[in-house]
Amino acid sequence: MIKIIKKLLLFLLVIFLTNSCSSNLKYLTPYDGHNGKPKRTESTSYAVNYKNNKKIIDTFYTNVSIFDKKGRQTEQQSIKNGEKLPRSGMSLKYDKFGNNIKVNLKNSKGITYKINNFLYNKFGQQIRGEYLRYIEDTLHSKSYTYTTYYRKKREDSIIYKSTRIKEAEYLFRKYDSKWREIETRYLNSSGLLNKKHVHKYDKFGNQIMTKKYNSENHLISFSLRIFNTSNDLTSIISYKVKDQDTIKIKEEEYLNKYDLKGNNVESKTFVDGFLSFIRKTKYVY
Repeated sequence: MIKIIKKLLLFLLVIFLTNSCSSNLKYLTPYDGHNGKPKRTESTSYAVNYKNNKKIIDTFYTNVSIFDKKGRQTEQQSIKNGEKLPRSGMSLKYDKFGNNIKVNLKNSKGITYKINNFLYNKFGQQIRGEYLRYIEDTLHSKSYTYTTYYRKKREDSIIYKSTRIKEAEYLFRKYDSKWREIETRYLNSSGLLNKKHVHKYDKFGNQIMTKKYNSENHLISFSLRIFNTSNDLTSIISYKVKDQDTIKIKEEEYLNKYDLKGNNVESKTFVDGFLSFIRKTKYVY
C-alpha cells in the first residue's frame, strides 16, 4: 500500500513539473515591461493645445490596468473625470504560453458588446481571429480572420484572409538571428510588390530605424528612433525622400521621469519643439 502511494505521489509530481515547465509564458512580456511587478498601473493622458499664444492642457482619460501574479494584464478600464468611458472596459485571458486568446470588451455598465477569440501556432503567431459583436446581450454579427504562415529558415510567407474583405493579403517577412522582424514586403495577388518596410535594431533590441519603400522599391521615407539607458524612447525624427532630396518632416522628443524602480512616471511629448502631450503613470506594487 505504501509503495502504491509513493508511486502515485511520484506520478503527480511528474505531472506537476511537466505542466510547470510547459507553462513558461514565453510569448508574454510580463507586466508590460514594467519593473517591480506592479499589481496595478494608472496612466493619465493630457492633450496640450495652444490658443492665442496660451497653453491649454486638457485631460484625455485615465487608463487603469490590472496584472496577475504572473504579470499578465487581466483587466483594463478607461476613466474620465471619475466616470467610466463608454465601451472602455476590457478583460483578457491567456494560454499557458502567454498568448492572449480572449478579449472581452464591455461598456460603462459592465455589459459585453464585443468578444474577440484568438488561436496561435507553435511560434506564437496568431492564425485565427473570431470577432463577435453583441447588442443588448444578443449576438449581432461575427467575422473571422485567417493567417497562414509558411516558414523556411528565418523567413515567413504569409497569407491573410478576412471575411470582411474580398481579397487576401500577401506578405513576406524576414527575421534576424534573434527573431526580430527586419523586413516585411506587402504583395498584391500577382506577387508583385506594393510596399516594403525595413527595420534596424541596436544591441539592446530597440528598433532604431525604419525605412519605407514604394511599389517600385524606391525609398520614400525613413525614421530614426533614439533610446536612453533605460531603453525608453527619447526621440523620433521622420524624413521623406523625394527626387533624391531628403526632407525632415517632423521631430518628436520625449522627456521622461522615473520612480525608484526605474518605471516611467511622467512622459512629455514635444513635436517640433512644442509640448503636445503628457502622460503620468502611478504604480501599485
